[in-house]
Amino acid sequence: ARLIDAIVAARTDGPQITGTLDLTRVGSGNGISFRPGPDGTFPDGARSHTFHATLDAEGRLVSFLIPAANGIPNASLLYSDFGAAVDVVRPEGAVAAPEALYPQLGLGG
Repeated sequence: ARLIDAIVAARTDGPQITGTLDLTRVGSGNGISFRPGPDGTFPDGARSHTFHATLDAEGRLVSFLIPAANGIPNASLLYSDFGAAVDVVRPEGAVAAPEALYPQLGLGG
């Protein structure tokens, strides 16, 4: 929801969504992050930047694109393989988190 919280305005045309984002409000943890420059400020236009999104036939978000403009780099998120089984393998040398942490993350417990 961090990306959704940054949407200022949006309009739909079938499966296409276009609108504007306040990139200063995009939080971390969603695959796209924007940080202020070395001087602590965002480029002009960061509070009203264009985005394009696409939904599939079932209404699921399959792409979210932020084009480059006014000092903002392009960024994109693509989603696919909904419902596909995923095998996750623990990386070599990884250490499991303490059991007490899992309920805090909404996992198990």
